[in-house]
Amino acid sequence: MTLSKPEIETALEQGELSIRRPAKVGDIDIEPSSVDCHLGSSVAVYDGADTQIDVADESTYPSMTTYHDVAEVEIQPREFMLAHTQEVVALPDDIVGYLHGRSSVGRLSLFVENAGLVDACFTGDLTLELFNAGKNPIVLRRGMRICQLTLHRHDEQPDATYGAQNGNKYQGQRGPTPSRLYEDVEVSDN
Repeated sequence: MTLSKPEIETALEQGELSIRRPAKVGDIDIEPSSVDCHLGSSVAVYDGADTQIDVADESTYPSMTTYHDVAEVEIQPREFMLAHTQEVVALPDDIVGYLHGRSSVGRLSLFVENAGLVDACFTGDLTLELFNAGKNPIVLRRGMRICQLTLHRHDEQPDATYGAQNGNKYQGQRGPTPSRLYEDVEVSDN
């Protein structure tokens, strides 16, 4: 079941769910069936390299340059970067989230998210995978509404929650967080 605006508001008021933005930037924006998320102040860009990435070997992962306190950033055609939401979320064990790009942003050829599942019990801000699929550079501004988080209630609570004990490696993340795929058991234990 997708939570509606009144259900989201009730879950927030009762402390069942937490979604917050820094007080200096404003309140959260609840839409009829989602919460709009805003672009945070840090972005990370992979440094150029023409070397092969071995998913099991962290040393082959490209290095990243992270820029903090960014008011605006230009993303070039066919460029990929990581960003994050201003919102910090804490989901209970019976609610899962899905992050979706806003259609107004997508219509400018910006892909906002390709791995948008937010597991029950996740806590942290949300890393955004941004890709400019178009032919024109796009200027993004800190605080702009860039994506939407839909929230869905489980019919049954999961047997295990999101956390380090399950190999979930992004719990508590803050800022744009690069891949930690090399930590996956099936990748590293060949």
